[in-house]
Amino acid sequence: MRHFFTESYPNPEEWLERRLTYTRSVAASSIAGYIVGLGDRHSQNILIDRDTAEIIHIDLGIAFDQGKLLNIPEVVPFRLTRDVVDGMGC
Repeated sequence: MRHFFTESYPNPEEWLERRLTYTRSVAASSIAGYIVGLGDRHSQNILIDRDTAEIIHIDLGIAFDQGKLLNIPEVVPFRLTRDVVDGMGC
């Protein structure tokens, strides 16, 4: 993810602004996803808006805690993978 920001936003001010927007977007969507019980979150279910760097969730098939009813139930409130954290910087 850090390479996406470096390549997409070569201007340092824009780079910093977009990374902050991305980080805030991840935080807000993690909270909202927890509240509505959104499951099955992984990098293939998340898009990034190139203009704003906000994340957009797609494939909302497992919501309202349906993930807890799977054969192997989801027990984590939200997923914060290394790929997602990598985009946030240090």
